[in-house]
Amino acid sequence: LSLGQATSELTVQDALRMPGNNSCADCGASFPDWASVNMGIFLCMDCGTVHRSMSTSVSNVKSARFDKWRPEWIQRCID
Repeated sequence: LSLGQATSELTVQDALRMPGNNSCADCGASFPDWASVNMGIFLCMDCGTVHRSMSTSVSNVKSARFDKWRPEWIQRCID
């Protein structure tokens, strides 16, 4: 992944490979499968469930494997 790579070419998997994104932002569990796309953080299933119970204006949770991601969500998780 080069720093000059266009956001539209980046994938969720690229974002997960970035330093700090390989563990849950809330509890530290390895291999997070969920993300709060408005916060730009990756979450484990348990913490993702907690975030899903919040209003989407607080935490908008998406699957890192199954949901289609917008380029701005990927960029937020990389920044």
